[in-house]
Amino acid sequence: HEVALREWISKLIEMDRLDKFYKSDLFMRIRADVLKEQRNACQLCDRPAVTVHHVRKVREYPELAYQNITGKTPEAVQKTTEAIRNNIKANNEYA
Repeated sequence: HEVALREWISKLIEMDRLDKFYKSDLFMRIRADVLKEQRNACQLCDRPAVTVHHVRKVREYPELAYQNITGKTPEAVQKTTEAIRNNIKANNEYA
């Protein structure tokens, strides 16, 4: 199953169609779980959030595309949140 997902995402990247990935049922479920876990708040400014970010860019790390931080310890969530913030600040863009 993971191999098929990885291949599908890689093909979408090649075709420049990652929008299909972000509209998939699986991603939408993960997105909802992450937003719920993060209290529907932006991890940068604490305002209401509707977007989730990847710690690593999907185009560069397609094998991590469906990973999320749901169910991790508070320390792991904090570490992931810090990595997201650093990535956004360093690149002045959303991951």
